[in-house]
Order: sequence, then C-alpha cells, then structure tokens
Amino acid sequence: MFHLFGEGDFPLRHRFVCACAALALASLASAQSVPGYVNFADGEKRLAELARQNSSWIQLVSIGNSAGGKKLHLLAIAAPGKVKPEQRPAVFIGANLVGFHNAGTQAAVAFVEKLAAKRNDAAVKQLLETRTFYVAPMLNPDAHDGLFQGPKYRRSLNVGQLDRDLDGLIGEDGYNDLNNDGKITVMRMEDPAGEWIVDEKDARLMRRADPLKGEKGKFKMMPEGFDDDKDGQFNEDGPGGYRPDRNFAHAWNDADPESGPWPSAQPESKAIMDFLITHRNVAMAVVFGPANNLLEMPRGAGGRGGDVGSIKVTLPRNLASATGLEANKEYTIDEVYELLKDSPLARAQGGLTKEALAQFLGGGPATAPDAEDLKFYQSFGDEYKKILEKAGLDTKRAGGQSAPGGLQNWLYYQYSAMAIELDVWGIPKKAAPKPAANTAADALTLDKFEKMTAAEVGALDDAKLGDFLKSINAPAMATAQMIKQGVASGRMTPAQMAGMIRSQGGAQAARPAAGGAASSGPTTPDEDTIAYVDASAKDGFVNWTPVTLPDGTKAEVGGVDPFLAITPNEAELKKAVDAHADAILFMAGKLAEVAITDVQVKSLGSGVFEVSATAANNGFLPTATRLQVRTRSFLPARLTVTLPSGAKLVQGNNRVSSERITGTGGTVKATWLISADSGAKVTVSILTPNAGEDRREVVLQ
Repeated sequence: MFHLFGEGDFPLRHRFVCACAALALASLASAQSVPGYVNFADGEKRLAELARQNSSWIQLVSIGNSAGGKKLHLLAIAAPGKVKPEQRPAVFIGANLVGFHNAGTQAAVAFVEKLAAKRNDAAVKQLLETRTFYVAPMLNPDAHDGLFQGPKYRRSLNVGQLDRDLDGLIGEDGYNDLNNDGKITVMRMEDPAGEWIVDEKDARLMRRADPLKGEKGKFKMMPEGFDDDKDGQFNEDGPGGYRPDRNFAHAWNDADPESGPWPSAQPESKAIMDFLITHRNVAMAVVFGPANNLLEMPRGAGGRGGDVGSIKVTLPRNLASATGLEANKEYTIDEVYELLKDSPLARAQGGLTKEALAQFLGGGPATAPDAEDLKFYQSFGDEYKKILEKAGLDTKRAGGQSAPGGLQNWLYYQYSAMAIELDVWGIPKKAAPKPAANTAADALTLDKFEKMTAAEVGALDDAKLGDFLKSINAPAMATAQMIKQGVASGRMTPAQMAGMIRSQGGAQAARPAAGGAASSGPTTPDEDTIAYVDASAKDGFVNWTPVTLPDGTKAEVGGVDPFLAITPNEAELKKAVDAHADAILFMAGKLAEVAITDVQVKSLGSGVFEVSATAANNGFLPTATRLQVRTRSFLPARLTVTLPSGAKLVQGNNRVSSERITGTGGTVKATWLISADSGAKVTVSILTPNAGEDRREVVLQ
C-alpha cells in the first residue's frame, strides 16, 4: 500500500495547495546547508558538547539504535537536589520521530541550551533541583537528513525493508526529480477521469471539482515521478522501510504496512517504549511533531467499531440505585445516557457525552481525552498562546491532531502521562479583512458568551447568536434556538457551554468559505500558504513546468516546497524555539509535587502513641491524569509509616493509598496507633511514581 499524503501532514479537503508529502527514503545525493538546522552527524556533536560542558548535571546516553544502526541519543538532565533524579517528577521531550520535523530537533536542543544559559537563575535552578528532564532530539536518525540532501521531500521511513507492491522487489519505484530543481513537488496530468481542476482564483492552485456544482475534473495529481518498474503505478514502492512514528499501540493501523507488522516492531519505537516503561517518574511528555494539541484541543485517535450508544454495560450498584435500573443487568449506553444526561451529576460535570459515559462504565478502551484532563490542556493552551503572542508568533492557525499509532497518543492513552504535541511553527493565518466600523466591538465572542446570564442569552438576536455559533465552528445541529432553550431550562449555564466548546476544540475560528459567501464546504489553508509565499517565501512555490515522462506522457510539475510549512527561516526559527523553551519551563513548573505538611504525635499512655500525618500536592497538576486512574498503569500515591525495631502497629494499615491527589493543595491523611518505647523514632513518607517523594522523622513522646 502506498500513501500519497500522510495523515496529519497534508489534509485533503475541498481546495488543494500543491505540496508533496514524502513517505519513502530515497538515495541521498549532495548535502545542502540549511541555516539554523543541523544534520544528524552535527547534532550528535552538539549533544556531546552540551553534556561535556555541563557534566555535573547533564548525561548523554543512548537508549537504542535505529533500523540503520544510528544511536538514539537522550540527555538526562538533573542538578543535585533533595530527591534523587530518578524519583523526581520528570518531563520527557521527544523530537522528530516523524523524520522530517527538523524544527522539533532544534526546539529540543534549544530548550537544553536555555537551561544551560539560565542555570543559575533562581526559577531554573529550582526546576533543575526538583525535576528531571529526559530530552531526545533526534528520534528518527535514518530519515533526519532528508532536509539536507536532495532531492528534497519529507522522509519519514527508517531503512527497513518493505515490499509495498508485493512484486518481490524492494525500493524499485520511488520519486523522480523530473524538472531537476532538487525538490519533489507535485505532478499534474490531464485525464478526463481526474478529480482536480485549476483554481479559478489563483492558477497556481488546484482544487477538487465539485460535482454538485456541475464541475468535472480535468487532471489527476500525484507526487513527482514516473513508473520506474513499468507496472502501471507511479511511485508506489520507494526505498525505505517503516514509519517509527506510527508504530505505537494506541489506534495502530494494522492495514498500513508502513506502520509495521505489529506495534513496537520497529527498533526506534521499541527503544522509546522500553525507556519510558522503565522510567515511571515521567509525569508529562512533550512531543515535537507535526500536530499541536495546545492550539487545537486533542479530540482522540482511533475508536471502536460501530455506534458507542449500542455498547452494552453493567451498572455498579450505587449508580443502578440512583437511576432506578437493576445492578448486574446489561444496558446499552443509549439507555443509561437518556436517564443521566439531565441529572445533577451530568450538570456538575459540565455536561455528559456518550463517549465519557462509556469510558466511565468500562465499555471498551478510551478513544477520546477525559473531560477533566482537557481542562488542564486548555489551561496550558491559554498560557502557551500568550507566550507565542509575546514572541510575535501566530496562534490562530489550526493545530491538527496527533496521528493514530503515534507517540503522543500512546503516551496519553496507555502510558497515561500528560502528553502534549507541539509543531513549533506553522504558516500563519492570512490576515482577515478589517471589519466594518463598530462591528468588531459588537461581535459576540466565546469570552463574552460565558460571562452572560441566562436572561442575557435569551435576549440575544437569533442572527447574532447564529453568527457566533458559525464563528466557533459549532456543529450544524447547534442552532440559536437550541442554545436558548438549553440555557432557559437550566440544564446548562453559558459558562458550562463555553467550557464544553473549548474542551472539544470548538473555539477555533471558522475559516471563510473558499469561493466567498455563496460557497459551501470546508476549505484547506491554501490561501494562508499562498499569502505566506507571496509575502515571505518567494522561492517557496515552484511554478508549473512542462515535462515529458520516459513513455512520452506529457505532464506539468510544480507546487509548494515540501518543507515550506514546517521549516521556518532562521530568524523565525529562533523566535519559535525560544518561545517553546519558555513554554516547557512554564509547564514543568506546574507538575504535581508532594510533601509531608504535618505530623502530630500524641501519647495515649501505656507506651501507645497516636501518629497523624498529612501529605499535600503543592503542584498545579494532579498526581495522576484521569486516564491514569482508569488504566491503573502507575502505582498510587502512598502515605506510609516505617517503625523502628521493637515497635508494633496497633491500629491502622502502615500504608494509605490515593489514586489521585488533586493539585493546589489536595491532601491525603492517615492516623496510626503505635506501641513503642518513648523516644523511639518513626518515619512518615509520601511516595509517588511521578510526583516526587518526601519523608519526615518524628520522635514518639
């Protein structure tokens, strides 16, 4: 199977900017310097030098090798502190597993360089003494150098062996640089059965013909190349093996040969999983890749076959009693949802979805982020956007979604860490036309809406409310009347509605239709790309050039440079990586961090003492995501007492556990009765896998 356009790399919708998403690893030709970026060999030297210059708190290790035998380097970063590095809350930063996201590599290295430069600043010093950072900047070495050697295209495959067209040959039909410009772009050929036509607004662009408007396609489109093996197919079997970035277990695509024969089959993905599974102190992970789930809230990956509502579940006794249903009897999610959707429980959660209900009742694997976890994503997203705006970077562009079978999804759904994917930079949105005088101030926004009362919402003009719903990409079923009725009934407040819209990624501004007000159908960011080319990257578009294929077929080659949308120039890159270093420092400071806050000893006489202890989470994040509680993939937090020789626990368990200690002062408490000699010492400890630990020794007297 050959994939023309990679999911997450090149969405195919109504309009089409001609850009080639490369999926095969071709023979590399002459190396090319790209200002601001390092190839793999130079990157190795840069990491080694960082470790050498900061040897007291940075270690360079290898967690494995690529399919081609290149080392997967990782920097373990932690300054001496009260708690051992392996027991502190940790942040894992993994970059460029996709192979062509070289800006991610630069962002990961820039983060380490900022730590080194600000080593003695109070805030950074505290982080280095209380956190551990694991930074792996070049996770797909076999594809990493595609940016530097021609012909240029987005390489993502390791050097494994894969026969995509099952003809017994490997790598015999890859891309061809037909116009000799050093890039693989797009080729168009006239074909009455084709789906594409030239865009009437800009002849550089192509778009799909719309049969509903009587349009008929005139061209077929494909990456630049020809039928090398003369089997009637183009570019279907280039060199290279598998995609390590699609070889993780969550929503792994077994129908895609390039995703590997099974999850973790590739040495790169297995090495990453092995490292993380043996380092359970990782509380948050940042993946530098093609998507951005702080600009656009994560919506999940994969899913169950069929309708969620038809899944059958049994209810726990307390829930069965509350709904009037029978315990231990099977009901469909639809049946339970109808009884609970308007309940106080649902309102307290800001609304209830069938997906969330199915997950709560154990109706199959999680396929969408937990609603409470999304609140923390939204909080981080708000601060992240402020950091980008301060640096003069765009925050209005779409973030896209992490790929099925990808690292970010495995990290959240199965490893159960707070997992974030950041794309570092993207083509900024084209500036919108200035609104007519006085209309901007009157426009309804999500911020304004959530502060309104039910009466104020009810008094809104239907047209104004309808325009607002369109502006936030609300589903078509969400009409002005539906919103008014929902608020008037008391089922949901405007603030709760706004929270649900944000949590589901609905706060993104809607794009204008491609052909003006009369047009229909979604649009791709074509106009944004061309506007960026015209303003800032004149060489980013290859003009259509006639070519003749070896068999005499006439075609034209052209389109957008394959790295244009993901590889900013040196000046823009510097701004972007610096801003992302600040964002990671901010988020690292928000990790859960436990401490013993109080221990009381009371003598009850006859050598018996009552010991009461409280441990608190002084961080912003909880000690576990909601998904982590559900999967139980980590040990819970444990508040324990350790007795000296000769002492005996009279009452209470020596360990009290909590699956999740909420942030900003959430606590876990325990009380023990201990028989011991006066003057004996006991140790009270709070232990967690990924929120640190603390101990306090007390004297029984």
